[in-house]
Amino acid sequence: MAKPFVIRFNPSQPQQVSWRAPQSEQQASPIQNGSLSDAALHARGQNVLLLVSGNEVLLTHAHVPSKNRSRVLSAIPFALEESLIDDVDELHFAIGEADGDEYPVAVISKRYLEDLLEQLNAVGLRPQTLLPEPLALAEAHEGWSLLVDEQRAIIRQAGLKGFSIEIEALPELLNSALDFADTEAPQRLSVYHCGEADDLNLNTLPLAIDYHRCSHPLEQLNDRLEKPAINLLQGQYRRQDPLQKLWQPWKQPLAIAALLLLTSSIGMLLQHQQLGKQEQQLRSEIEQTFRATFPNVKRVVNARAQMKTRLKKLRSGQGNLHGLLPLLVSSAQPLAQAKNIQLNGLNFRKGYLDLEVNTAQLQALDSLKRQLEQRQLRVKILSANTEKGQVKGRLRLEAGS
Repeated sequence: MAKPFVIRFNPSQPQQVSWRAPQSEQQASPIQNGSLSDAALHARGQNVLLLVSGNEVLLTHAHVPSKNRSRVLSAIPFALEESLIDDVDELHFAIGEADGDEYPVAVISKRYLEDLLEQLNAVGLRPQTLLPEPLALAEAHEGWSLLVDEQRAIIRQAGLKGFSIEIEALPELLNSALDFADTEAPQRLSVYHCGEADDLNLNTLPLAIDYHRCSHPLEQLNDRLEKPAINLLQGQYRRQDPLQKLWQPWKQPLAIAALLLLTSSIGMLLQHQQLGKQEQQLRSEIEQTFRATFPNVKRVVNARAQMKTRLKKLRSGQGNLHGLLPLLVSSAQPLAQAKNIQLNGLNFRKGYLDLEVNTAQLQALDSLKRQLEQRQLRVKILSANTEKGQVKGRLRLEAGS
């Protein structure tokens, strides 16, 4: 594939973009700035690649035991729907090359993608590739890469993983990402600072940090763009050559077309049966996961809907999402280390996070309270009742002063 003409929206000025024409081996092309219409004029006849903000794309992985691409794309929404807040019918899924049965997946809102394509089409831009910008940042050796640009930070993790966040939340969410990475946590962090030279407050991170200065993000967002890892223009959004559309009806005689149609129908029937079995298996696993996550729920009518309702309650906190994340991050490690305590439920409202737990000993509640307080939390034991040899406790967590 030809080297691409790269366009990126300015995070602080949404109506402005930066672009860079394909570079030659002898000389680097200058980075230019202007409106989307200006970029469209310079991009005529080029292989256009648009970088999509990592804030709008979720990069994850899915296990699907199939090599058939269309079958994989059909099964992935079922495999991921319980880990997503939005309805899968409102989301678009794009995949990269598989590693065994593990497929890298990019998830984006259909509404956002369609609005973006409409905006591009209005100025005459029809890009060949839409690439999540974390995947344009080179993967660091034995670590992660971090690009800081004005108000946004872009993180490239191992493999085809990464995300974008606001700079204010960078230290806290990096610590959280390191906790979740566990044994896959990096040893080093390569930081490319293209914004103001402010202190990023990363010195508390448990890894070595290499700092580099850069004058513009497009200097660093150029990793293997000739062969993008995941192109969001897949499925119904895949770009087709108009000449190919004209040629397709004349490609085969009608008799062969009828035979192919019959063969395709049989294949789709078999595929539908197999996907039906996979869906039934996934629904069973969903119910098992729901019962394991919320053991206090006695009646399960629709596990998917009940799980989504509880997750939305946890996420919304009645409109106060900003207070929930720090409490979850701070309490995760003490709860994971408390082997003799079983977590039965969570409830967040008005800045408080209530935990419902079971334990065999009352002392275990006091021990958990002390460990949580060491994480700069204010903790109050609301109740501790003994029933059938078990202590049912309720603790209230609040961010420390």
